[in-house]
Amino acid sequence: MQPKLSLTFMLAGLALSLSACDQMGNKMEGTKSTRQDSTPTAKETYPVIGTPMKDRVGVVALLNKRNGQIVNLELKPGEALKYGKAVIRLRACERTAPYETYQDVGAFVQLSVLQRPEGTNNNPVWQRVFSGWLFRENPAQNVVQHKIYDVSIKDCKMSFPDDALPKSADPKNSPSKAPQSAGADASEEADSAESTDSGDDSET
Repeated sequence: MQPKLSLTFMLAGLALSLSACDQMGNKMEGTKSTRQDSTPTAKETYPVIGTPMKDRVGVVALLNKRNGQIVNLELKPGEALKYGKAVIRLRACERTAPYETYQDVGAFVQLSVLQRPEGTNNNPVWQRVFSGWLFRENPAQNVVQHKIYDVSIKDCKMSFPDDALPKSADPKNSPSKAPQSAGADASEEADSAESTDSGDDSET
């Protein structure tokens, strides 16, 4: 498998699990929700490497196209933030390991907006306008289509343990290439040769 596709395939199983979360469970009120949803964790679909999903922090940018204002929101998976007439909910976030060739960050984001139902004069209601994965290095792969708001993923704050590194990438497992080692070997060979020459001279 090509490194460039590793993050996409790793997220595929998680995306299927998260698709069931596409319904609004409650009205979006307040400034921040810390209720832990019954969202399947990454552990249920593929082995977790690095920071557990519940402890990661996603940085999501919300753009208001009308006034050009951009605000960066930090959320943990399962949390939601209300900003103006928009609510951003983060379901999961992921990033490629530091030793992989292709680096990218992805997040499963849901955007709900308080707006009138299209084509009506009814009172505004909360409507889910986007639910899916967003990728920092490939934003065109999935686009938020809304006339006022746009969402993009900036970062997924998480760490990777040292034992997640391949053996070849771990400096502790790399053979020492210090010049003094080679010099020591050469010195030992020279001493051995000198000792042999001395023995031959004494016999003649």
